[in-house]
Amino acid sequence: MFLNNISKKVYYCYMGLYNISNNSSNISKYYNLDSKFLQNDISADLLKFFGTTPPVVVCLGSDRVLGDFVGVMVAEMLKNSGLSTYVFGGVDRPFDKFGVDALLKKFGQDRLLFVDSGLLARQNQILVSNKTHLNSGCVINSPCIVANTIKMQNGIVMLSAMPFCKILKYSTIIANAICDYFSYIDLILNKSN
Repeated sequence: MFLNNISKKVYYCYMGLYNISNNSSNISKYYNLDSKFLQNDISADLLKFFGTTPPVVVCLGSDRVLGDFVGVMVAEMLKNSGLSTYVFGGVDRPFDKFGVDALLKKFGQDRLLFVDSGLLARQNQILVSNKTHLNSGCVINSPCIVANTIKMQNGIVMLSAMPFCKILKYSTIIANAICDYFSYIDLILNKSN
């Protein structure tokens, strides 16, 4: 689960606090959930991050908590789409931060795309970044897509406060954007052959 509070430039998580550097190598974009071009913008960012080398998609989350369900739903949608890449996560085998080290060793940081739920400073937003900040304090040089599905009320993290229809909307947009990216790759590679 990806939790952050941008105004303080400190990432909050269940395991403690850690600061994020403001160096220029960290590219983070916030997209409004209701943007007409959201899906295209995310796909274009993925093309910038990965080029024509398809990433391994790591969908973090749990099927036991609604606010942490986006990664699980995206994994299921991608698996059902027949996407030609590895997709980790889903209902049958939810994936969390504890399996990340093994994937880093197997595939390397530059081949992983993380999808997760999170607490962002802006409502109705999706964050796309070239770095992934896990709640264990680990920063990975792998791109991520984070849906703002976790709320904070009176200093308390509310994991189940998001309506299911909004979880579904986030998940559908993210899964479609990833599928579009793979379609772009196919078009580019087929034109060059």
